[in-house]
Amino acid sequence: MGRAPSAPMPMSEQRDLPDWIIPIGNSRLLVSPTGAAFLLDAGYPQIVEKLDELQAAGRFKNLEGLWITHYHDDHTDFASKVAKRFGAKVLYSAKIQDIVENPGRYRMPCLTTNPVTGEVKGEADSWQWREFRMASYFFPGQTLYHGGLHIERESGEKIFFVGDSFTPSGTDDYCLQNRNFVGEDEGYLYCLRLLEKLGGDPWLINQHVLPMFRYDAARVERMRVELRQRAKLLAELTPLPHANYAVDESWARVYPYASSGEPVELRLMNHTNVDQTFQVKWHVPPGWAIQQADETVRVPARTEGKARLTLAKRGASELGVLTADVTFSGFEFSHWTEGLLQP
Repeated sequence: MGRAPSAPMPMSEQRDLPDWIIPIGNSRLLVSPTGAAFLLDAGYPQIVEKLDELQAAGRFKNLEGLWITHYHDDHTDFASKVAKRFGAKVLYSAKIQDIVENPGRYRMPCLTTNPVTGEVKGEADSWQWREFRMASYFFPGQTLYHGGLHIERESGEKIFFVGDSFTPSGTDDYCLQNRNFVGEDEGYLYCLRLLEKLGGDPWLINQHVLPMFRYDAARVERMRVELRQRAKLLAELTPLPHANYAVDESWARVYPYASSGEPVELRLMNHTNVDQTFQVKWHVPPGWAIQQADETVRVPARTEGKARLTLAKRGASELGVLTADVTFSGFEFSHWTEGLLQP
């Protein structure tokens, strides 16, 4: 095969953080003139110690809020510890609620072992914190389980915290298991459309990148063109009926991933634009028996359906692996996905 020349997108416009945003590892601390502070993410291992140091140095008086951008452990591991230590209210998008509150129900990369509890914010929910107007959004860039936070200061500055979803050089989606969908109104195309809809040309902050940045119209259009080209290439490469099946191994997933005998579900994502019928055959480990199981599920276009399973324990004494065969659209997937059964 021949080699195609690489032509990275030129770096976008960048600017240093304002003095009221303090970088702490991959967290960011907003500080109000009142002395109150608001934290973005808490997965940095030294986050509590650094906050203690800043507070002792008089950089802020009290920590009032903590926003979680997405579920990855490097953004969530110490959220509960920070909230308890400083009395801060934790907030996050409804789209990531279950995975941050119940990470053991999922088989995803970079899961935290420290569940988070907090206040759930819906789409475009808006609230006032000190001199900032804040609004929460679904922002499925680097991962499906991702939110974004738009802030506008009384003095007029606008910033959108994108989590890990964009960088000055473009998109940031290097891990297939993160569930990066490629449809026209999904993934990064959805995120670009949202930023365009919000308007106001906000600065973007990815907390792994020190400067703020923003894209001009040419860079946005380039990303759109290349994202659409990628979707087209994926559709050509996969025999499955939608490009998302080439990048979403969790289109069929056992939920909860780990259970102790309570009813489980096989969640089935129909990425296509027509209804699909899925056939399911469960395989249970020794010590368990099937009481009831859905064998056929009709799933509407572009939605997620559920095949339910009820189990009975029959002498199980050790960890077991539950698997499922899935058939749809003429394709058969043997033991395609698994879950864990705890005795």
